[in-house]
Amino acid sequence: ARDQDGETEQVAQAAIEHTPKDEDVRIPRGNAVDLVGERKVLQRRMWQGQVIGEEVEICLRNHSDQAVEIGVREHLEGSERGDWQITRQSHAHEKKDAVTAAFRIQVPVDGETVLRYSWEAK
Repeated sequence: ARDQDGETEQVAQAAIEHTPKDEDVRIPRGNAVDLVGERKVLQRRMWQGQVIGEEVEICLRNHSDQAVEIGVREHLEGSERGDWQITRQSHAHEKKDAVTAAFRIQVPVDGETVLRYSWEAK
């Protein structure tokens, strides 16, 4: 990250366990104490014991002195075959894989942005 003078400074560090050759590595970025997210499922639709759709609201708050972009990745429970669609959304999404929708949300300085979306199995 950059400090107040624009100089680069280390703000976190992570230990990486042994990984096999030519495999992907996930590096945790840590927690941002001034960013808060609250997720609520407003409605869940079930069929034969499986989730087949949801309406979701995620409130993102930024208590820092800079506007931020927050990446939100949602695992769409019950959509393992990849046959799902976002039916309503307040922000654009990208289908990352068979079960993951990704959103990029801008949150203003000391402000709040609410992401709302609905999905259903096809």
